[in-house]
Amino acid sequence: MGRGTLPVLLGLVVGLFAGPGALAAATDADDAPDSAPAAMQVDPCQGFLKTHLPWSLPRGSLELVSGLAFRHDASPPFLADEPGFVRDEWRGTFVDLLAGLGAGSEVRLEAGVQLIDERHEGMTHGVEDARLTYSYQMPVTALAVSGLVSIKLPNASDVKRLGTDETDVILAASLGWVSRRWGWGGHLGLGILGHPVQPGTQDDVVVFGLAAWMRGASDRRISPFGEIEGHVASRFGNDVRNAAVGVMVGRHVPFVFSVRYGLTSVSPDRGAEVRVRLLRRGAD
Repeated sequence: MGRGTLPVLLGLVVGLFAGPGALAAATDADDAPDSAPAAMQVDPCQGFLKTHLPWSLPRGSLELVSGLAFRHDASPPFLADEPGFVRDEWRGTFVDLLAGLGAGSEVRLEAGVQLIDERHEGMTHGVEDARLTYSYQMPVTALAVSGLVSIKLPNASDVKRLGTDETDVILAASLGWVSRRWGWGGHLGLGILGHPVQPGTQDDVVVFGLAAWMRGASDRRISPFGEIEGHVASRFGNDVRNAAVGVMVGRHVPFVFSVRYGLTSVSPDRGAEVRVRLLRRGAD
C-alpha cells in the first residue's frame, strides 16, 4: 500500500458517509424495536473488539471505526526470542470499515499506520498490513452463528519489521447471543501465518476470542465490556494472548476506551486503545 492509498481510502469513506441522513444513531438495544436487526442491537460493535462477532450488518449499512492504540513491550511476529526487537507500538486505525451486503453477508477492510520504537533499532514508521474479511451469518435462531475468512495482505515493509511480507489467512466460526441487558460473542478457528525469514514455512495456530458486555442499570449510555483473545499452539513463539476491559460511552457517536494486558511472555506487557464509531444505516 503506497503513500497515496490511505488518502484515497479516506476520501472514499467520507463520500460514503456524506449523503443526507448518512450519520445514524448507534442506538441502545432498549430503544430498538423487537424487529430491529440483531447487528444494530449489539454493544459494543465489532470495531471495538478483537473477538469476531457473529452478527452481520443489514444490506446497505456501513460502519466505520477509527482510533489509536498503544502497546508496551511488544515483539514482532516470529521474533519473540530476539530481545533487541522488543518495542513500543503506536497504531492509528484510519479505516476499519464494515459493509453489509445482505442475506447475512458482510465485508470488512482494515488499514492504518504505525510508529515503532525498538530497543536497539530506535524509531521507524509506515503503513500497517491491510486486512480483508468476509463473513456470513447463518440463518439460525437459537444462537447467532457465522463463518469467516480473513486475509492479511503483505503491504507493510518487512525491512524494519513493520510487517512480515507474508499473506496470512484465518478461517473461523463465531457464536453469540444478545439480550436487552447483556451479550456475549466468541470465535474459534485456524490461523495460517507465513514465516518472514524461512521461505515456504508457516505457523498453524489456533485463534480464539471471547467477549461479553452489559449496560449499566443507571445510565444506558455506558456499556462496560471485557474480552480474552489470541493464539494457541504456535510452533514459532506466536502464542500472543491478551485480556482487555473497557467501556463504551455515548449513543449517537459512541467511543470506547480500553486497557489490555498480556497473558503470555511473548504478549505485549500492557496497552490502551481509544476508538470512535460512525454508522450509516441501510434500507433493510
